[in-house]
Amino acid sequence: MINNKLYFWIKEYFSFSKGERNGIIVLISMIFIVLGLRVFLIHFPNNAQLQDSCLYSKDLIEFERKNLKDSNSLLVNSTIIKSKPIEYKKQVQILDINLIDSAQLTQLQGIWPVLASRIIKYRNKLGGYFSLDQLKEVYGLKSDIISKISKFLKVSEQGIVKLSINTATFKQINSHPYITFEQTKIIVNSRKFHKFSSIEDLRVLNVFTEAEIKKIELYLQYN
Repeated sequence: MINNKLYFWIKEYFSFSKGERNGIIVLISMIFIVLGLRVFLIHFPNNAQLQDSCLYSKDLIEFERKNLKDSNSLLVNSTIIKSKPIEYKKQVQILDINLIDSAQLTQLQGIWPVLASRIIKYRNKLGGYFSLDQLKEVYGLKSDIISKISKFLKVSEQGIVKLSINTATFKQINSHPYITFEQTKIIVNSRKFHKFSSIEDLRVLNVFTEAEIKKIELYLQYN
């Protein structure tokens, strides 16, 4: 009984007339047509899209070609630069050891203010340097440092101050690094009787070795 009622109820609400069935078929057909066109348009673009795509592809090819050309040019330039390194011309200033001050000396590698001060003080005692080898006589100045700084130093007689052996005081003569206290006494006593006229007059005193004579004669004058 219940099944019969359910059957009639379903039939009442889901039964269609012939016109309604035709309408439903037309509607479903239109839905499938629209879906088909949509799929077709997605996979097969129109002319405008094809033109845009072609233009994009052309621009992309041109961009890649230009980048390749620039890359080749950069590679060539880099090869040229590597094969021919840049030459830097640096002018090195050569300093006169007899004219520079301690501040300029400290600009040289390995020369601290203490060493610079010693070099200047010894130069003043000598009356100037005649040779860079005399730097070996400066206390605390090592030979390897001398080798490094000698490339940037020169010696001239412009700053040389000579010692007047006939008129200098006892203190002035004795303060010279190449003349000892005993040698100074003999020189001062000897010049009371006659003036020195050449290095030979000092040689006959027999108080200097030949090596000492060669060192001291550069700093003496006989006025």
